[in-house]
Amino acid sequence: MATGPTLTEKFQGCLVGGLLGDCLGAPFEAHIKNTAIPDQRTFFQNLLKGEVVFGPLAGRNFRPSEVDQEHGEYHYTDDSAMTFCLARSLLAKGGFDPLDVAKRFTEEYFENRQLMQEYGNAVKNVFQKWKDSSYADPYKPAMEQFEGRGSYGNGASMRVAPVALFYTKDHEKMIEVARNQAKLTHSNESAYNAAILQCMAIATALKSDPGTPFDSGHFMSHLVALMLQQEKSHNGQGPLCRKMELIKKIVCDPTQDPTPAEVAVMLGNDMSAQGSVPTAIYSFLRSQRPLTDFEHESPYVRCLYFAIACGGDSDTIAAMAGNIAGARHGISSIPGVLQRQCKGVDEMVRLAESIEEAVFK
Repeated sequence: MATGPTLTEKFQGCLVGGLLGDCLGAPFEAHIKNTAIPDQRTFFQNLLKGEVVFGPLAGRNFRPSEVDQEHGEYHYTDDSAMTFCLARSLLAKGGFDPLDVAKRFTEEYFENRQLMQEYGNAVKNVFQKWKDSSYADPYKPAMEQFEGRGSYGNGASMRVAPVALFYTKDHEKMIEVARNQAKLTHSNESAYNAAILQCMAIATALKSDPGTPFDSGHFMSHLVALMLQQEKSHNGQGPLCRKMELIKKIVCDPTQDPTPAEVAVMLGNDMSAQGSVPTAIYSFLRSQRPLTDFEHESPYVRCLYFAIACGGDSDTIAAMAGNIAGARHGISSIPGVLQRQCKGVDEMVRLAESIEEAVFK
């Protein structure tokens, strides 16, 4: 009888799943809002056969492999760069240290010139202010942005996966750290609440048993309750709470099966936290059963395909969806042929194993 993934495989799947979403979603980023990508099926067919070749059809960030010069690999963006930094900091400090995280983010940005163009202007400003002030107050630069309202982007949600793993035994601490790591760069309420939501979606998937049928309604009831608590000042009408209620309604109604383009309209596909995290969550849920336009036995591959098809900020949406799917199904659900075509997989595996060792030592 087949057995489900071990906890180690789930930790690995979570981080590697996010990395691949970032790497393979990047070629489709910034397509016209609310449209599905017309050539995506061919792209995935070539990926799954290991037949991507250099040229315009490969998309951006496809470069010669450092290991095998005859073949290429997709490089990650700021999404995974910041995830690496946060994971390494949690391990080095034995928990969340805002000053250390700020330093790692800043050093990564200024030292990795190849990735500089991937970052948004707002967070670049935060990095510069940290550097200029010698990190006097790690939270101050973000609080000053946008006339004191703070950034509402998805940058804090895209990197939060290591928090879900590191604090898997303490959900209250997990929520606290998810919020505080977000506030380093995104002090707007919608941004840090979305980071909490993404973190808890990962945590819930991590604890689920792939050997039993997945209950999407129960999963969403848990996230609705979480958002009611986090957005309690909105009396149940907070932006994330309303989107969680909408997703719950869709997944509990067998007559509803929106296309990726329709999901982009209903839930969003932009760079805002509230316009991307819900879409990532729905992509994960939809992948629990076969897709109508793309066949594959792996729910992870289906998740990646659907998330990217939603368009817009495709690398971040696919990264977040990939974190959740990988946390449920484990690294064995991610085809090796895809892993071999993405840079950074071995390092993500090592970090996942180190986090598990730190948590359960």
